[in-house]
Amino acid sequence: MSCNICQVKFSFFTQENGCPNCRFACCNKCLQYRYNLPNIGEKKICARCYNKLQMLKKKHTLTEDIDISDELNKPLPPIDITKKLESLENPARPPIVMYKQSSKLDNLRAGLNPVDHEIINRLKKLKEEDKQLSVPSEDEIRRRLAILKDEDPDIVNRPTHQIDIRTNQQKTDDLINEYLERINIAKSDDKTDSNIQARLDNLRGVDSSKYAKQSISDIEIDDDVTAVNKIIKKALAEAALEKKYGEEIRDEFEDPDSDLFDTGDEHSDDSSSSSTE
Repeated sequence: MSCNICQVKFSFFTQENGCPNCRFACCNKCLQYRYNLPNIGEKKICARCYNKLQMLKKKHTLTEDIDISDELNKPLPPIDITKKLESLENPARPPIVMYKQSSKLDNLRAGLNPVDHEIINRLKKLKEEDKQLSVPSEDEIRRRLAILKDEDPDIVNRPTHQIDIRTNQQKTDDLINEYLERINIAKSDDKTDSNIQARLDNLRGVDSSKYAKQSISDIEIDDDVTAVNKIIKKALAEAALEKKYGEEIRDEFEDPDSDLFDTGDEHSDDSSSSSTE
């Protein structure tokens, strides 16, 4: 006998097998398609039976698709518009899901002895302390750097260019005080110089009256404060004149050869000539 599909004669090497679907004799090479047969299970069948079963399966799926299309063509039930609008205006929020992530230290604890557990607990506490530490500000960092460099942090952090926020009255008062301090310093220096000179003369045995010098105290000045006030008043008056009449009038007052002086001379000459006549 031979195979019903490939016509190969059966022998010791090509054994005879039957197709479980059509019951025809076939060789092992022709029974190469696996298919789940009803009431039998998954078995190897021949190519003819496999093609037939595939065609039947396609026809069955087509009929099912037709049934589904008929169902789709059916009219839909009426929709409640009010519920639809409410769902659009107030949509339901998704539920909040909490994911708990186990730390690496907790995973390391499994299968460790008590000593290792203590070490892991210490590491965890150190990490928590590092998280609780506050970040230093810029001023603190600058102060620490100045201390490391052996510098005064108050002087280093002080701004180099300070804005003068004093009023004009305060500026004038400061100038007056500065001027008075300089006069007092000069007087004290004069006294110390005279004292040193007198001591040197005494040591040398020389009469100090021969080397008497004129000091600042000998200069006749009405009053230091009044003198400074006069200077300030004069400067303020000049500034007011410049602002009111301009620079031309000031030049006329300062120039001796101006027209003002010429007119005065002409009047004097006229008066003298009239008197002679």
